[in-house]
Amino acid sequence: MDEHEIALTIQNALIDLRYGDEPFDILIEPEVDGYRPDMIIKARKRCIAALEIKMQETLTRASSSFDTSLYFTLKVRFFVYTDGERFYMYDRLGSPAKPIKTNKAGFVRRITTRITQERLRKVKKLAADTIRDLVGQASDSFPRLRELLEVHGNQIERQLKLSYDYALYFDGGTNDTDSFEHQFFRRLLDNNVPNSIYRYYSFARAFQVINDNTIAMQGLSGMNDTTEPNYAENYLNGPDKEEVWEMSPQSRAAINRRFIMSCTELQDDLMQWRLYGEDGKGACLEFEVSKTLEGNQQFFLGRVKYADEHGKHPELLFLRNIIQQIRSRFCLNIRFVLFYGWRHFFKPREYEYEKEIRLLYIHKRRDREKEWIAAEPYSIVNPMVKFDLSSRDFPLAIKGVMLGPKRPESKLNKSQLIQMTVEKRRHYSISESTKNIYR
Repeated sequence: MDEHEIALTIQNALIDLRYGDEPFDILIEPEVDGYRPDMIIKARKRCIAALEIKMQETLTRASSSFDTSLYFTLKVRFFVYTDGERFYMYDRLGSPAKPIKTNKAGFVRRITTRITQERLRKVKKLAADTIRDLVGQASDSFPRLRELLEVHGNQIERQLKLSYDYALYFDGGTNDTDSFEHQFFRRLLDNNVPNSIYRYYSFARAFQVINDNTIAMQGLSGMNDTTEPNYAENYLNGPDKEEVWEMSPQSRAAINRRFIMSCTELQDDLMQWRLYGEDGKGACLEFEVSKTLEGNQQFFLGRVKYADEHGKHPELLFLRNIIQQIRSRFCLNIRFVLFYGWRHFFKPREYEYEKEIRLLYIHKRRDREKEWIAAEPYSIVNPMVKFDLSSRDFPLAIKGVMLGPKRPESKLNKSQLIQMTVEKRRHYSISESTKNIYR
């Protein structure tokens, strides 16, 4: 038989069979990331197997060159070399680098058998033990992880799940603040923030916030540091040359659902006035952090983590070690769902002087209307969302207003703001900067 005839016999062997309740879908010679297997066998979203069809004289040699990276490229459970009679099956949930030698009947039996609970429990237990060991080893560098193992260590195996594309993930991370993943990031990043945080504005923008009692958050694409959206991923996985305009529509839409508000722990700071407070002529708003933020799944608030003097992020290196260990030991990816939010809290060391405390909002469909603006300073077309500060939807509340050290008519403006806030029944403190050495 030639390769075409072999492919037809495999198709015919599966044509009336199912993977559980799901029919098989046979793809002939699809191309995936530049690689073209002879066949991919799917059951709806799940890729079951990829096949390379070889002639009898080359089958054994081809099988001996198998690379486990193909599991990740093709997102399959099985990789198979066959001449139509002999089947060399590599199973990422069994012995990933050692083939099972079988015939057509054995191949069909394995392809049509769903992952057993016993096999899944074994994989989850081994992966959970690995994660537990790595967290324990890292507790000297991140002391709060000791408490994580004591209180939440027994959740690891129970909350680990396997996705349709063979990636481990933790159940409950996005909706349960007591879940292992939620507590893992809370302790790893040690993101306790002060009760009051500050944001410096031009005077016109600060007045608009106070007068309208609304606040705007801008999308990531319009940030003044254009490397920010992919900084953490590039650090973990190496530089990604894909720019926002080169992304798939789905990836670009995901970026445009993330909105940032940058604050600082620095009160009445000369550098902040100079960079963000209209060169001292603007105003600084003091925000009080709401306690309801702890259980909120759309807002993330935390200190930005800056690289150390060697350009390293210990937290990201630790995450990378977990990912690499799971990948090398079990031929599985592990996906930290909450990292898609917390990844935006890492920046290069050059920005450390900002002492930034960042609020991230992840927009959900039908949640609220997005507006589009030309964002300064580069006039980038960018989405924006607005929040009513009198509503509990927003986790920060204005506590005070400080006028900049170079604000014209500072005393008159202060008295007028006091009058304005009284009439609007707002309860802010109004003050002036104490920095009298501003040049």
